[in-house]
Amino acid sequence: MCRVEFQQLCHDDEAVTWNDVEVQLRHRFNELRDGRLPSPLLRSLYLVVEKILERTEELPDDWPVHGTTGYEFLNCVNGLFVDNTRTGELDAVYAKFIGQKLDFEEMVYEAKRLILKVSMSSELHVLGHQLDRISERNRWTRDFTRHGLIQALREVIACFPVYRTYTVARRILSRDQGYVQQAITKAKLRNPAVSGEVFDFIRSVLLHVGDESITEDEWTQRQEFVGRFQQFTGPMMAKSVEDTAFYRFHRLISVNEVGGDPERVGVSLQEFHQQNLERQRHHPLGMLTTSTHDTKRSEDVRARINVLSEIPTEWKNAVMRWARWNQNAKQALDGSAVPSRNDEYLLYQILVGAWPLRSPDRNELPQFIRRIQEYMLKAVREAKQVSSWIAPNAAYEHALNRFIETILKEGHQNRFRRDFELFVRRVSPAGLWNSLSQTLLKLTSPGVPDIYQGTELWDFSLVDPDNRRTVDYATRLESLRDLLANAKDQQKERTGFARQLVADSYDGRIKLFTIAQTLRARQKHSKLFKAGEYIPLEAVGNGRDHICAFARRHGKQWSVTAVPRLVASRVRNWEEAPLGPDFWRDTKLVLPRGIAIPPFRNVFTGERVTVSVPVENLLVAEVLHNFPVAFLINEE
Repeated sequence: MCRVEFQQLCHDDEAVTWNDVEVQLRHRFNELRDGRLPSPLLRSLYLVVEKILERTEELPDDWPVHGTTGYEFLNCVNGLFVDNTRTGELDAVYAKFIGQKLDFEEMVYEAKRLILKVSMSSELHVLGHQLDRISERNRWTRDFTRHGLIQALREVIACFPVYRTYTVARRILSRDQGYVQQAITKAKLRNPAVSGEVFDFIRSVLLHVGDESITEDEWTQRQEFVGRFQQFTGPMMAKSVEDTAFYRFHRLISVNEVGGDPERVGVSLQEFHQQNLERQRHHPLGMLTTSTHDTKRSEDVRARINVLSEIPTEWKNAVMRWARWNQNAKQALDGSAVPSRNDEYLLYQILVGAWPLRSPDRNELPQFIRRIQEYMLKAVREAKQVSSWIAPNAAYEHALNRFIETILKEGHQNRFRRDFELFVRRVSPAGLWNSLSQTLLKLTSPGVPDIYQGTELWDFSLVDPDNRRTVDYATRLESLRDLLANAKDQQKERTGFARQLVADSYDGRIKLFTIAQTLRARQKHSKLFKAGEYIPLEAVGNGRDHICAFARRHGKQWSVTAVPRLVASRVRNWEEAPLGPDFWRDTKLVLPRGIAIPPFRNVFTGERVTVSVPVENLLVAEVLHNFPVAFLINEE
């Protein structure tokens, strides 16, 4: 709404309220979003919000936005490459290594209490002071002490299940009522010695219960409290979960991601498709991301660590022998060995995820060691168990740096280094196929794909500031030019070119080629991806659980995306690419009946793929015969 329209609205009705303006703004946004305005000069404003959605949380439909920045997609697509049938084994490995079984929910609760006691204590006391002033205005609540209210408030916030609620005036979403009630109930259960009346009072203020009988001044006071409470819980959640608990719980660190839930390991095919269908229905232009400035690990690091979920026995044997061999590299500090078993378990996963595809030479190794040392320094300080940013434990940090440098040094006597490199060499190929699969899923799912600068090739960066290192754009531009030139020159031999990219997958050009070819296809068939229907495809046969596929349809235009998943558990030789009949055998994709589409063309290989009739099946061994992922578009 322009300024003239706003002034006209106010002039026409002097009693206009902000709610009236809000209605007009929402109406105008919907017109812009849906393209219903007559003038081509009035283009839609693309607006997304960086909103962290918890597992059961949805973006309110009435928000005038196109969607979020995509962290819910990141966690969903990442979970697709985690084997959720092996969770018990991962639990057992972790518990055996560190000597105890950790409860993540309890860990989050304790982390929240720590943050509320230390980092955000003053803000909590301001809230408590506001609540105390509110309580003093009612004869039934004026006996509550300020100290008691602050303690009860601390417990409610520590039990809060989401980042924040969005109560405006007396408009309270039913889901937000549920979140408040859940927090109050948990706080009561955790504090049986505290009068439930205090918690009930906090609930009444947050949900505006009984506000009808209060004065306008009291109403304003309560509104201010609710607003400040909602602004407080967001950063508190980030500091306690993302920046504390995520650095304490290391069962499988690839799922410890912004907006993620480390308690939940793996996402089913049905869940992935359901999220895509929901986005297509409600926010078809929401952003899709896999790496950002704020992710704990890059998309390619997560993809490789995910492989450990498929091979828990091999992983257990490896970390146990590594711990034995590296025992002498530890330094005793106050009666305990440094690093702790929990920090050591984190370190081994980080090394597996971030180790270069080609072993660093003598000039590269010191830089890699520094990167790992800086990451582990950040990790132990964020965990706030043996060190912190406020009170660094110099002795522990020094011993940790020494340990990292010792176990990674070159030399024939370093059996850990030799064994570790062999292990990484075995899991790396499966990690690359995971990365390639999630890249294509991001580029073709409903939404707007976001490519974080630097991830066009393989990128094994860790958390900020490691993921903000200077990007070598010259190398990427040169690689892209060569790829496009070769693809054009070898149009008739595209299959051989694709095969060569698979053979040379370590150089990263295969990822860049996948991105470039898919984006060019998206641009050419833009309506298909802006408004195309999303159709999950069922797989049948021996490899049905190892492939994720869906179709997009707009009029007579069709596309099919098919990618492998959980490939390490399906092959004897981990270096084997998931290609052809040896891998896929009788696996087929079942297309919707009666769609009457012409043959497909594979965007990556140039191959013509026909649909079996009358059953409308695609043979996966044919679709994924020369390239690990497939993006098919019909030729009409």
